[in-house]
Amino acid sequence: MRIRSRAPGKVVVLGEYAVLDGAPALVLAVDRYATATLEPSDDDDDCRLRTLMPEPSERRFANGRPSGVPLVDLVAEKSAPVRAWSGTLDSAPLHDGTTKLGLGSSAAALCAWAGAWAAYSRSAGLACPDPSLEGLIRLHREFQGGWGSGIDVAASVCGGVVEFRLEPSGMPRVGSVRLPNSVGFAGIFAGRSASTPGLVAHYRAWTETHPAEAAAMSRRLGAAAEAGCTAARGNAARAFVEAIADYGRGLLDLGIAIGADIVTAEHREIGEHARRHGVAYKVSGAGGSTAFTGFPGAIHVPGLSQLLSGNTAQINAWLARVTATDTCSANATVTNDYKGLTAGCGRTGSANVTFTATDACGNQSTAATNTNDTQVRRILLGDSVELLKKFPERVDFFLHDSDHRPEYEWAEFVAIEPRLHPGSIVMSDNSQQTSKLLEFSKRIGRSFLYFQDQPLNHWWPGDGIGAAFLPGQRCYFPDEK
Repeated sequence: MRIRSRAPGKVVVLGEYAVLDGAPALVLAVDRYATATLEPSDDDDDCRLRTLMPEPSERRFANGRPSGVPLVDLVAEKSAPVRAWSGTLDSAPLHDGTTKLGLGSSAAALCAWAGAWAAYSRSAGLACPDPSLEGLIRLHREFQGGWGSGIDVAASVCGGVVEFRLEPSGMPRVGSVRLPNSVGFAGIFAGRSASTPGLVAHYRAWTETHPAEAAAMSRRLGAAAEAGCTAARGNAARAFVEAIADYGRGLLDLGIAIGADIVTAEHREIGEHARRHGVAYKVSGAGGSTAFTGFPGAIHVPGLSQLLSGNTAQINAWLARVTATDTCSANATVTNDYKGLTAGCGRTGSANVTFTATDACGNQSTAATNTNDTQVRRILLGDSVELLKKFPERVDFFLHDSDHRPEYEWAEFVAIEPRLHPGSIVMSDNSQQTSKLLEFSKRIGRSFLYFQDQPLNHWWPGDGIGAAFLPGQRCYFPDEK
């Protein structure tokens, strides 16, 4: 009897490093597999093992003796079959030639071999249950020298999309999650591998020498991971993708803090191009090798000034201007449930409208609005940075004209960053004094334009007006026809 087992690789969507301190993480199994096969040997005394991890290698050794392949021998130590065997372990699909792709090849190979080993042992008459997630995590940590959360093992065992959190005991709590509608992913390999044990050890050493800084970073990353997991459970596509982008920025700052190449120069360059097109981009796992992009399938509802109840042409023009970004194809069909306006004061009126976008894959996104929603309805008073951090809406246009200290201007820009979209425009009337908007435009991958105000025959020398924007992106405003 020939037994075959396979386990998928993974990409970590959210939670790298912070998961080690109890934060939630989200991991996605991918359609590249490690495969193990086992069957009785044609020699009663010797075992044969062929590995493709990734280079082909063949071994022959006495039954019950080590093979020389650590993953295989770790599993064999727990229960040895009563008869000699011949096996193959292939994780080549998780490599690019001889280079690891950063998809959790060792975890996938361990899970595939452990599954085949248990089935083969039972076929030989041994009482050998299927390996548990907890047991496999322990084995994988032993293989990695004691390090690792086990999140890659969870992806290989459970498949699909897994929300993962470590309990105080060090063992995991896992649950299945469905990705928000209209969010797609694409993986990118930058051409060089990263050492997960090495980077994690580097991180642990930093936390011991910089405890206060490490605690603050852990809280920041943990909050972004919590927000992303909450958005995934609530099918909130845009908030989910924004959380991914936020976590990616956190990993960049973590790498700078600990002096490690978590986000390599290659990934930083690719990330700048991605942001120019409204795509969230982050490295996956401990860093350095693999990254992925998240595409939010979203509906864009332009502004609308107050409607007169009889202005049918204006209403129809507004409905026709609603567009949607699409994950699977160049076009998405947008429909709405508009039935007419309710009576308002005089000849005015309003309506609640729900727009539904459907792409070529059948994915759907919805957006609900009111015809009055785009009017200015409230003024927020207080500390601008704190208010901006809590602001719940997307930011179409932002003008810095408050406290002109460089650090405060920067804090405002950072506060609105998660709420920007490709059409957003960010401006400052203080660009003659500081370079903060220029620095921010580079950070978010935007073009920067500077105007020098020159008042005529006036004592005031004029302001320096800076603008950060994406060329070619059109913005709609409430009074635009």
